[in-house]
Amino acid sequence: MSLMNLIHLIGSSSLPPNQSSSHNKKFWLLKSEPDEYSIDDLASQPDKIGFWDGIRNFQARNFILRMSAGEQIFFYHSSCKTPAIVGIASVASPARPDPTALDPAHKYFDAGSDAKKPRWFGVDIKFEKKLENSITLELLKTFRDSELSDLLLLRNPRLSVQEARHLYSAPAFECLTS
Repeated sequence: MSLMNLIHLIGSSSLPPNQSSSHNKKFWLLKSEPDEYSIDDLASQPDKIGFWDGIRNFQARNFILRMSAGEQIFFYHSSCKTPAIVGIASVASPARPDPTALDPAHKYFDAGSDAKKPRWFGVDIKFEKKLENSITLELLKTFRDSELSDLLLLRNPRLSVQEARHLYSAPAFECLTS
């Protein structure tokens, strides 16, 4: 795969204009089981915006709290036949309390949560595009000891929300496309 092919897969409009202007911008990887909430489910939402809820891990929650509107997201399907980055989304709103934590009928209910002092948060995300060709976990793993050694997905695969700025770095693109 060439660099131009990967840029075509992701879409040049999804890439930062240049490395210097995006220096402080964060990029994220959000993992979801496709039978639970897929890229297609997000694309079918009104205005193509869905609320990313159900996070019950403090490290993932802290990443949610650091997200800013406009930051880009790699949408990753996990726990399926071919785990892969399958689409691009963007952060549509700042984090807000996750109401599922307070709903006893919801599977993500947390009896220790308090509406006055929320423990769990979610964020609105907006569908941008579905990749024509997914970027598989198998492909990403081939670079775990080189340019993608810092990719959290390869070090802590269970974490559902991860910072992924290095996927947009020039060395990562070179690594994925060589």
